[in-house]
Amino acid sequence: MSNSEFIKALIEYRFIDPVWEYVAKYLLKDYVDDEVMKIFSLYFVFVSSGSSCMPLEKELLIKEWKNKCEGNIILLSSLIEDEEEKKILEDKISNIYLCGKDALINIDRLNKLDSIIGDNKLFIIYNNYLYARKYFIAKNGIKNSIERLFINYFDNINIDFDIKSIWLTASKEQEQFINNGINKNLVLCGGPGTGKTTAVFYLLLALLKAHSNYNIYLTAPSGKASSRIKESIDGEIEGFIRNNPDNHNYDREINILRNVNKYTIHKLLEIDYSTNEFIYNENNQFDNNSIFIIDESSMIDICIFDSLLKAIPIGARVFILGDKHQLPSVECGAVLADLLSYNPLKNNIVELTKSHRFIEGSDVYKLSMEVNLGNEVTNLDFKSFDDFNIVNRLIPKENETKEEKLIRQQNSYPVFFYEEKEESKKRFEDIISEWGIHFYSNYEKLCTNVKFDENELTSIYKNIDEARVLCAENKGKLGVSNINNIIKNKVINNKNTSIKGFYPGIPLMITENNKALDLDNGDTGIIISFENCETLYFLVSKTSKLYPKDSDNIDDKVLKLGNYLLYPLRMLDLNKVIYAYAITIHKSQGSGYNNILVVLPKKSGHPLLNRQIIYTAITRTKGPSYIISNIDRINEAIKNISYRYTRIFD
Repeated sequence: MSNSEFIKALIEYRFIDPVWEYVAKYLLKDYVDDEVMKIFSLYFVFVSSGSSCMPLEKELLIKEWKNKCEGNIILLSSLIEDEEEKKILEDKISNIYLCGKDALINIDRLNKLDSIIGDNKLFIIYNNYLYARKYFIAKNGIKNSIERLFINYFDNINIDFDIKSIWLTASKEQEQFINNGINKNLVLCGGPGTGKTTAVFYLLLALLKAHSNYNIYLTAPSGKASSRIKESIDGEIEGFIRNNPDNHNYDREINILRNVNKYTIHKLLEIDYSTNEFIYNENNQFDNNSIFIIDESSMIDICIFDSLLKAIPIGARVFILGDKHQLPSVECGAVLADLLSYNPLKNNIVELTKSHRFIEGSDVYKLSMEVNLGNEVTNLDFKSFDDFNIVNRLIPKENETKEEKLIRQQNSYPVFFYEEKEESKKRFEDIISEWGIHFYSNYEKLCTNVKFDENELTSIYKNIDEARVLCAENKGKLGVSNINNIIKNKVINNKNTSIKGFYPGIPLMITENNKALDLDNGDTGIIISFENCETLYFLVSKTSKLYPKDSDNIDDKVLKLGNYLLYPLRMLDLNKVIYAYAITIHKSQGSGYNNILVVLPKKSGHPLLNRQIIYTAITRTKGPSYIISNIDRINEAIKNISYRYTRIFD
């Protein structure tokens, strides 16, 4: 098999992204022969799986390559029903494996490729790992920036802040974060509901009390995540005012925090489209009287993290937030995991461990603890998978005792479990249909002939996060596309529409940034139609500098009303939106839903059965969780930790 054939096969069987064919064809072919090019193609496999470097130890590399091939056989065969086609698939990938394995015999030749490997060349070998130059630069840039920004001390002796006087329920861990954060830049990690944002809010009050001229930047890797950190800060403001009605000592600080803006990291750094470079960079940094709250750091890839840190000057305050148990970024890197394992940073790390979202003793709490501890699930009291009307948020009773309250709270987070069996295809579709009818059957009526009124938009939009199906895969019977179509066909009745395939009441997610419309990858909304108007609109809750003023009336253009933007559906690239009854677990990061249905792969050895996947999925809930899997696959996922080769601090 020639390298050209090898790369095409890697693309066809989902080992690498198509862009790497261009890299091999136009950047590498003049430097290396066919056999060595195959080794670089294997590096592309590692990068496409999220690693930024590849080990050059031959035995380890062959083992990793074999595991990858076996995983892809399982991944792709799950999309095929015909046994003969499965056999053909296995034979094809077996040939790909042997071709790659044979190429690795020549791995020592990389050390002699001075024309392409070395300082200022396309690739670099460092400590027996192969890096593309851009990832090596990012690795070193992050290490240098962390040492520049974190291994220092801020002499804020003028801040006299008694946290208990305004926050009686602060935990010792939260107090530690605030007390340390006054004088040090920090990494704050913790699971959902552990109070990361609350602790940040009170730290900001303390810092603003002493230095009111700070510029505060709330940033995260996605539009959804940046919106949530802003919403959380706004919620803390309202809670503070409610709990301290007579305390006006912080009016100025509260007013500053009300007006803080949120940004995706890309928007914060601002792209100069004439050069395709960020405007803010190491040569044009932000002011040093700035505070950066960087949320959902587990989702940040290595290159954008490097760019962000380089743009932050010495003297600025930096607080990096994340959940160490969540999935890493879609692109290369595992930056939060690397930060937490870097020994010189140990005094700059605070971990919050007590969850305020999940009551101790509840099913979700117990399951998430077992997952994180790596324990097999053997004795959890899963409830039966009957229907989706069992829990109604359990309204408090009058004069209930402490014991009754605890039981009610524990029962607010049940886990329902349905064991998926080989012969149960129809039952699976029935469950998905029942879920759709229960949670989405009123959406079409709710979103048709809507009045142009902010209160009405609010009553519609509050349904967006009521329920979500979370899948490990995009394709196949258990994938996002199939489940979205099953639900759509069950709940949409009026098939007359101005745009084929799109109807009022269908939730949508944007899958790619759209600068012209100021829409971000991950923005989620719903299709509506206004009364006496045939135009379909995409309703989304967000602010935008492009659309600052409320619209006076309905028109076939982008409309703004209060906290909502409405885009005529014809203006969107419909190839870059998906139905959002179901989304991937990756896309759900940073979000929370009142009810979740988790669909896990059922084939042993599936590469998406890992601890980070299952933890991220089950902790998206604000109430009941339903899981379609079987107990063996859950335990297999718990044992399997997804690992990436990044070695930032090597």
